[in-house]
Amino acid sequence: MSSTLKRQSSRAFLIATVIPFALACLGLAFAFLAWSRQASEVQLTTSVTEVAARLDLYVGQHVAVMESLAAMLAANHQGDQSGLSRGLQALHARQAGFLTLTVADPDGRVMAASVNRGREAGEVGTSIADREYFRRAGESSGAFVSPAFIGRGRGNDVIVAISQTYDWGDGRSGIVQGALDLSLLDELLRPGGDSGQDILIADGNGLIVASTAGGFSPLVHSLDALLAQGAHDRYIVSVVDADTRGWRIAGFFDRSALYRPVLVLAAVLVGTVLTSLLLASVLYGRLLGPVLKWVSGVAESLSRSRIEAMAVPQLPAGHTEELARLARSISELLDTVRRQRDELKAGLESLESRVEERTREVEERNRQLQFSRTLLEQFVRQAPVAIALLDHQMRFVEISDRWIDEFRLGERAVVGHRFREVLPGLPEVWKERFEQCLSGQGHRIAEEALPMSDGAVHWVSWAMDPWHEPDGSVGGCVMMAEFVTDQKRFKDQLEHLADHDALTGLLNRRAFVSALEETLARSDCGRRALLFVDLNDFKQVNDKLGHAAGDDVLRLLADRLKVQSRAGDVAGRLGGDEFVILSTVESSKELVSVAERYRRMLRMSMNCKQGQALISVSVGATMLSPGQSVDELLEKADRYMYADKRAHS
Repeated sequence: MSSTLKRQSSRAFLIATVIPFALACLGLAFAFLAWSRQASEVQLTTSVTEVAARLDLYVGQHVAVMESLAAMLAANHQGDQSGLSRGLQALHARQAGFLTLTVADPDGRVMAASVNRGREAGEVGTSIADREYFRRAGESSGAFVSPAFIGRGRGNDVIVAISQTYDWGDGRSGIVQGALDLSLLDELLRPGGDSGQDILIADGNGLIVASTAGGFSPLVHSLDALLAQGAHDRYIVSVVDADTRGWRIAGFFDRSALYRPVLVLAAVLVGTVLTSLLLASVLYGRLLGPVLKWVSGVAESLSRSRIEAMAVPQLPAGHTEELARLARSISELLDTVRRQRDELKAGLESLESRVEERTREVEERNRQLQFSRTLLEQFVRQAPVAIALLDHQMRFVEISDRWIDEFRLGERAVVGHRFREVLPGLPEVWKERFEQCLSGQGHRIAEEALPMSDGAVHWVSWAMDPWHEPDGSVGGCVMMAEFVTDQKRFKDQLEHLADHDALTGLLNRRAFVSALEETLARSDCGRRALLFVDLNDFKQVNDKLGHAAGDDVLRLLADRLKVQSRAGDVAGRLGGDEFVILSTVESSKELVSVAERYRRMLRMSMNCKQGQALISVSVGATMLSPGQSVDELLEKADRYMYADKRAHS
């Protein structure tokens, strides 16, 4: 019996302790493996999505620059090319991400170009009509983002062309194109730097242009080929399509990295089981052995006794029934206690399970909330535009680093301070705009002058929208600001070139004809007169002294018109040596004296290196009357001018 009891005790010990412990640890290992895989997939997808968002923001910002530049160019496309190049270079100075900026007419002829960091660009006057992006941009309804290609600049950079059409005015479209440096994509891949995790960026042709993994040459390896070679068998793969046309972001996580902690845990389990078995054998020999030996001896002595010979006292019959009833009552009471105990235990276990589940839900929501807040703070602070979040009291809640730099706040404490305290130069209308924003109405201000603390005035583009609390109520306003001083200056320059002659600075033919049409539409046009001025013998000045001297003569005549014209008179240049003046007169008699005044005023001489130029003009004048057309007036004044030329020849 002793040996049987030993075997049964040993089996019971194994079943009760070692085997459940090993199974529990094995289940824990598989649960840990499943959790690690899910966590890795979530982390990989988050990283890939974040890189895609940064890529879209990076490319979208430069697409917006192309669209803005195209809108400006639509206002004037035949102005001074040197002025256009200077304006393009001023804009390029603020957009350092572009290697080159090029403006071409509908025939593909380069009108202006700007370069950055020593890169090559098309020379003014050359043709880019045979370039692929020129054709594709003309066929596209918006900005065209080309696939990446190896550039011709220093270092053979990987670049991408962003092309945008602009309205030329006769049903055709010109092209403005920027070459974007893709070496800055390395900054977008910082989220993919975790152990075992690699992130790739592929362009519209599927070629890899940037990667955190070594061994990939730009525009050599294909993402589709990499996926077709069985990457899913070795890696956890997440692919996200970017908003940038055809571009994709792919993330790879090495599956072998998931099994390393499981192997370590398995080694720990094997060691634990072996240690448990060793301890079991030691405890069995030292503790259970003597106990089982004593129990065996007692059993053998009892078996040898003559139990049947023992005198057992007999209870009276009545007492026996009473004890039986008492035993049944005790048994029922014990059953009730056990049942209530089991019900209470089940209720406690259910309550604990619900509490644990609710606790996990609260912890998960808190984790997601903290992650979202951290992600929002990082997005706001690292955004490439100036962003600020304000509460109901117009106090700053969060601001981006770009906001601090653009508004020159330096090390000042901004968060917690009111908007007007930080930017006292804002006009009073901003208080009304903020109240409208809190009521749910957004604002867009394309251009607004902003006085800075140093006395300089900058032009700023604003956007303001409400942000909402989880319950749907308006929590405050989010503001975005972009300094457009250089763009404003460039736009004003283009608008000036659209209305003024590039050589003389007077109104060009289109602007003067528009002013003449407006005057004819007025009821008092009868008090206005048109004077047609033509230089005498101007061809001889060009032939004898050269065209440079001829240009100097035209500029000298225009300067005298600007300085000595009568108050209210408007002067313009139709082309060549023909000038026109819109003057206010009371009668035809006064018109004759006004014409003679201009004839004398514009009689002068000019000395230059090639000799002396004697300048005189012929003037034809006519009164305006309702119902006349511009062409009739110009033709009539031109006839009078030739009559005056014949009379003074």
